[in-house]
Amino acid sequence: MPFAARASLPPVSLVAAAMAAALLAAGRSAAFVVWPHAAFDADQAIVGLMAKHVAEGRALPVTFYGQTYMLAVEAYLAAPLFALGGASVPLLKLPLLGINAAVAALLVILLVRQAGLRPGAALAASGFFTLCTPITGASLVAAMGGSVEPFLYVLLIWMTRGRPLLCGAVAGLGVLHREFSLYGLTALLVVEALSGWRAWRTLLPRALAVLAAFALVLALGNAAIRFGDLFGPEMPRFELPAQPSSVAAVAARARCDVTSEIGPNLAWLVSHNLPTLAGTRERGLDEYYVGQPAPAAPVVWAALAMGILLAGGRAALVTWRSRAPVRWFPTYLALVGAQAIAGYTAGCGVRDPTLIRYTLLALLVPVAVAAWHLGVEPVRALRRSTLVLLVAWMAWSGARHLAVIGEYLERAPETPQSRVAAELERRGIQYARAGYWVAHYVTFVTRERVRVASDYPARILIYDSEVSRAGRSVNIVPDPCPNGAQVGPLWICE
Repeated sequence: MPFAARASLPPVSLVAAAMAAALLAAGRSAAFVVWPHAAFDADQAIVGLMAKHVAEGRALPVTFYGQTYMLAVEAYLAAPLFALGGASVPLLKLPLLGINAAVAALLVILLVRQAGLRPGAALAASGFFTLCTPITGASLVAAMGGSVEPFLYVLLIWMTRGRPLLCGAVAGLGVLHREFSLYGLTALLVVEALSGWRAWRTLLPRALAVLAAFALVLALGNAAIRFGDLFGPEMPRFELPAQPSSVAAVAARARCDVTSEIGPNLAWLVSHNLPTLAGTRERGLDEYYVGQPAPAAPVVWAALAMGILLAGGRAALVTWRSRAPVRWFPTYLALVGAQAIAGYTAGCGVRDPTLIRYTLLALLVPVAVAAWHLGVEPVRALRRSTLVLLVAWMAWSGARHLAVIGEYLERAPETPQSRVAAELERRGIQYARAGYWVAHYVTFVTRERVRVASDYPARILIYDSEVSRAGRSVNIVPDPCPNGAQVGPLWICE
C-alpha cells in the first residue's frame, strides 16, 4: 500500500510533522539571520533603509526604492520590529524566517491532505525546501523584495482555488510583490483545465472570476505606485511623470533575442544554477557571503538528478498502469517549478551568480516528484528506498549547515563593507560617496550615522544632496589613492 494518509491517523502526527518542518526551515536559515554580515548585501540594505524610514514616519514606499515593481512588503513587515528594537539585519530578516517556517509547515500539511502522503513521508518529500542547502537557505531569507514569498503565494493560490475572487486577488498581490508568483496562477489554470475540462461550463466562469480579480488587484497596485515615495524620504512623490506599470517594468528586462540566449542559459542552468541550489557545486571563498570554500559534490549531484528522474519515471509508469486518480497538487507544484526553469532559460542577462533567486521555485520540482512517487508506489521496498534516500540527502544538507554554523561560531562573518563602516564610524566621518554595493550597505549597518551617496543607480536621493552640502566627505573606492587609508580591498580617500 502506498504511503497514503489513513482516515484513522491521529491528527497529532500531522501537527508534529508540520512543526518539525517549520523548525527545520527556521533552523537551516537561522545563521543568516543571527549573524548580520552573513549573506547580506546592498539590495537588502535598501529594503532595511525603507523599513527604517517607514518606522520613523519619514517615507511610505510602495515599491523598492528607485523602481516601479516589487512591492515594499518586506519593509512594512520589518518596520514595527525596527520601531521596537532599532534597525538591524536580524530584525530585517526575522519576518522572512517566519515565512520560511510557515511555508514549510503548509507544504507538509498540503502534501498530506492533497497528495495523500503520511506525515512522515510528507516531511521527507518537503526536504528539498525544508532543509535545503546553505546557499539556498541564505537566499530564502534575503530581504530582496521577494525570495521566499513566492513560495507562500503559490501555496495560497492553491489553497484559495475554491474561492475564485480571493484566489485571483492573492495572485494579483503576489505578482505585484514578486512577478514569479505568476507561475502559481498559470499552473492552477492548467491543472483546473486538465482536471475539470468535462465540466467546462462551470470551469469557465470560475477561471474568468479568478482572472478578473487578478486584473483588478494588479491595476489597483500599479495605480498606487504613483503615490509612494519612490526615491526615499523628502523627495517629490511624482518624480516620474509617466511611470510604467510593474508588469511593463519587469517585461522591459526581457527584451532581447531569446533564441540566442536559450542555449547559453540552459548550459549555465545545468552547470551552475541547479547544482548551486542543490549545494553540490564547488563554492569559492565567501561566495554568496555564506562562508569558507566548500568542495564540489558531483556524486551527490549525479545521485540526486538520477534519483529524481527514476522516481518520476517510476511514478508515471505506476500511474499509467493502475489508472489511479491523479493527485493534482504534486502536478501543480511541478508545473510551478518547471515554469521557473523555463522562465530563467528564456531570460535575458540571467547568467549571473547573484540571480540564483530567479530559479528558487525550481525546488518544487523534486518535492513534487518525491510526493508523486511516494503517493503511488505499490512496492514497499521501493517506497522505503526513496525515503532512505530523501533522509540521507537531508542529513547531508544538514551537515553542510552545521559546518557553516561552526565556522561562524569560531569567527563571526564580516565583509569589506562592514569593515569600512566600522572604520568610518571610528573616524567620526558622517558623509561619503561610494559604489552601489558599498554605499547603501554602509548607510544601513551604521543606522544612517554615516550617510553614503551611491554613484549608480539612483535609489535614495536624499543622501546625494546631503553629501553635496556636507563640509567634509570621503570617497570609498577599490583603487589606491594618495594619503588614503586601506580597509581590506577598499580605500577611504579624503
